Amino acid sequence: MKVRLRLFVTFLIFSGSVCAETQSNYGIRSQISITKAVSGRWDVNFYGSDSALIDEKSHGHEKSLSDLQQMFQVSPIYKYSPNFNFVFLGYTYQGSGFFLKDSAYENRLFQQVVYRKNSDFGVFTHRVRLETRFIQNEEPNESLVSTRLRYQLGFLMPLKGDRIENGKFYLNAYNEFFFNLTGAGNSVFNDNWSYIGIGYNTLRYGKFETGPLVQRAVINHHHDVRYTTMLQVNWSYDF
Repeated sequence: MKVRLRLFVTFLIFSGSVCAETQSNYGIRSQISITKAVSGRWDVNFYGSDSALIDEKSHGHEKSLSDLQQMFQVSPIYKYSPNFNFVFLGYTYQGSGFFLKDSAYENRLFQQVVYRKNSDFGVFTHRVRLETRFIQNEEPNESLVSTRLRYQLGFLMPLKGDRIENGKFYLNAYNEFFFNLTGAGNSVFNDNWSYIGIGYNTLRYGKFETGPLVQRAVINHHHDVRYTTMLQVNWSYDF
């Protein structure tokens, strides 16, 4: 168990570090996720996030694309089984760079499948998401349409006992890969997000969680790389 956990955490930390760093940014990312059961088979999830940079260190001529990013997402979830669920059509709105000339707005439609696999020491989660992105850049004034595939490998483990129960702490970690399929993009493998955090499952108020999120992004056609390290704070609640 300890060996496998160490290998997984090492994979999360170093999976996005194959290129030389060209920029280093730091910020805070807050998230809210609310899930409501509609019927025995259907849930609906509402998700929102807000990201802000608090420090920037540039080692080249490229600058950060935005200093603030907001996102809202709604997704109806079909529960095929306790470990298998689908989103046949979800919607995401994202806005970035509100205080900069190169601000951008994006509407997305996505399909998603999630599979969970229980083990003796935690739960592994596989999430595959296909996005159709409608992007509007203010400067230059242009509209783009592209598609992107995302794969997330996650791991959830109670820090005490065999299950994540009310009043107990847990560990949550994931690594997510972003692949540009069509449309504008600096490379096919464009982004990589790695996260590890500690959470607490309350009795009445949902789950609170925090930890570092490292976002690796290719920022131009020269394949220069920007690393953004965010302190991620998350609250999730299931009705």
